Amino acid sequence: MINKKSDIDVLQYHKLALAPFVAPVAADLFETISQELQETEGAFWDFIQLHNLAPIWYDALKKNAADLSVSPQVLGMLRSRALHSAANYLLQRQGLNIIKQAFAESNVPYAVFKGAHIREQLYPQQAVRPSCDIDVLVSKTDKVRAIQLLAENGYTIKPKAKDISHEVTMASKTVSIDLHWEILRPGRTRIDLTDELLNNTVDYSVYRGLNNEATLFVMLVHPVFAKYTSSNLASLIRMVDLIKWLQIETIDFEKVYFLLERGGVKTAAWITCTWLTLLTGISLPDSFIHAVKPSRMKTLYLTSWLRKNHAMALSEYPFFIKAGFTLPAHDNVRDVCRAAICLYKEKKHADKNLRNLLQALKAP
Repeated sequence: MINKKSDIDVLQYHKLALAPFVAPVAADLFETISQELQETEGAFWDFIQLHNLAPIWYDALKKNAADLSVSPQVLGMLRSRALHSAANYLLQRQGLNIIKQAFAESNVPYAVFKGAHIREQLYPQQAVRPSCDIDVLVSKTDKVRAIQLLAENGYTIKPKAKDISHEVTMASKTVSIDLHWEILRPGRTRIDLTDELLNNTVDYSVYRGLNNEATLFVMLVHPVFAKYTSSNLASLIRMVDLIKWLQIETIDFEKVYFLLERGGVKTAAWITCTWLTLLTGISLPDSFIHAVKPSRMKTLYLTSWLRKNHAMALSEYPFFIKAGFTLPAHDNVRDVCRAAICLYKEKKHADKNLRNLLQALKAP
């Protein structure tokens, strides 16, 4: 049993936070977790909030009648976050309806993806899965029209030069939409996969979204490059999503592999698979893991990075994380060079690209 904060394994909080969602929950699991944490219980619940797990933990506590092992203050906090998530979800459902109607009427292909899409597919009570915004993918050729459509429906553009290469935020008084025209920053993948993904969307009634294989592709790759996998930016709700996706959805892993191979990001997918296994013991099919696994030296290096959670230790020095982690997450040296060059060009021309976009929006 852990008695001192200094004795806690660097990944212990991660493992404990995910424990109720790995297997059928025993009624005494939360009491066991409480005993493990002891003096650090307050810090653990802060960790739960940070990783967007408070609503789903509150739901799990209610279902298992384990609230006696949790203080009233903690229960109040969890309940408050659950209510906030529920209110936000209702507002975002209205946003999804607006997106579907506006884009359908103008024949603009689109796909909802990431959190707002995943919660609709996996969670019977969707509100327990927080999503700070709605992520929508469109083609580069449709980005100006997509922005105009959202503006016509009450959304205001909130552009950031550092992100203008691949996305822009559109915000109303209550809902934020991240409009993407690339899944990742330019250069992260060998080829632009956007149009290919948009050609294989599925009608989920409330909206159009990515199909199962494309969704898993994003789940495996996006957290590595955009959130550094094990940092606090990569909230653990994404691991709950992945656990549930593997349990519930039917997946053609050959199609997922094909996307990863074409994108040159098999290593990134392997990193997410390894992170999942380190925290939960859950593994994707052996044949898939073998197919995406990098060289022995890279495997040892990246596994060590995850086990020691260097992303957290270097959180104030993102340059070192990019150099030591996200660049090696590409499949080969050519991929690394391409990504580095594109990132440099993106930063150099960001202000110009933003001006060009704003000018295009003003054009008749």
